[in-house]
Amino acid sequence: MKDFQQIDWICLTADDYWNSYPHSRYHIAKQFSKSSRILWVNSIGTRFPSLRTKKGIKLIFRKIKSYLIFYRNPEPNFFVISPLTIPVFHGMLVKKINAEILWLQIKLFKYILKLNNTHFFISSASFGILSDKLSKYFCIYYYSDLYTSDREIKFKKEMETLDKKLFSISKLVYCCSEKICETVGSNGKVPLYLPHSVDVKHFTNYYKKPEALTKIKSPIIGYYGSLTDSNDWDIIDYITKERPNYNFVFVGKKFIDLFYIEKRPNVFFIDKVSYQDVPAYGSCFDVAIMFWVLRNWILHSSPLKLLEYIALGKPVVSVDIPEVKKNFGEVVLIGKNKIEFLEKIDEALCIDKSELEKKYQQILKNHSWEKVVERIYNDMGEIKC
Repeated sequence: MKDFQQIDWICLTADDYWNSYPHSRYHIAKQFSKSSRILWVNSIGTRFPSLRTKKGIKLIFRKIKSYLIFYRNPEPNFFVISPLTIPVFHGMLVKKINAEILWLQIKLFKYILKLNNTHFFISSASFGILSDKLSKYFCIYYYSDLYTSDREIKFKKEMETLDKKLFSISKLVYCCSEKICETVGSNGKVPLYLPHSVDVKHFTNYYKKPEALTKIKSPIIGYYGSLTDSNDWDIIDYITKERPNYNFVFVGKKFIDLFYIEKRPNVFFIDKVSYQDVPAYGSCFDVAIMFWVLRNWILHSSPLKLLEYIALGKPVVSVDIPEVKKNFGEVVLIGKNKIEFLEKIDEALCIDKSELEKKYQQILKNHSWEKVVERIYNDMGEIKC
């Protein structure tokens, strides 16, 4: 493993470092940076956001802000660039031009930072435009989601082609859920299952109760994360009406109008808070919920949020996601419809917390980002032997 810690990593990511909560892609890169230098390349996107929606306009301003930052060294051994490309996502000619523009910027920073023995960690299919150039390097392709199932991708076949190219040139392919492994494994290579982990220390430190929650009485049914039309608001509409004596708290940037829910006295929306402050809010929940519309993206997912809720010690109620049910069904209550979802919340409020905590501790023993990266280096060692 020591030999592999002498390499430098270029991470081609699905995230914008300046605007995204740390996802598994970041946590893995952060572990790499403990012994290697990291060039983190922010997402180049898969589509131009709509100017007709609030979400689209916000995304455009976020991207402009990221471009203006362009390059920073925000953490030890961790360098971030927001590469400039032509904001067009369809057509082979523009893809070839963008590939050259993008590769020029990567080479420039590789030279400036004196990155040696460079390996690539890729977590976005859009970087498939570089597959010909990347084929000369040791590449790891990591599916933190099933990228080609994103319903907002406009040119799905082109994205599937880029995805397959990255899959074929990568020495190692990892998937965060077993269902993604099954799906992408049909491409011929055997992907490896690499489940999500959690920064336990971050979610188990002592946190003072946020002022925004001091006047909200228990029981608090809570959720943190982006609030979009991917969330199942029919469930929330039902449960907030049926349980006026419960308080429902949603912490995160809201990209959808929900006037019919917001007006209820037992519903509270709190704008996005920093990652550092997320545990302080989550620790105030009596029950943590995961409620998404069960589209293909979610059915293939492994919600990172789940292990964070577990680290916080909160009972969890979730919609019926295969990865959650199969691997955490013993501790997570599953609601298959809005009626069941509410019944499970009622049940979670009466759960034996001491017994749940014992089960949670056993789960957390096997989930750490250090172990994830140790596994990656061991797998690399087997290939390079």
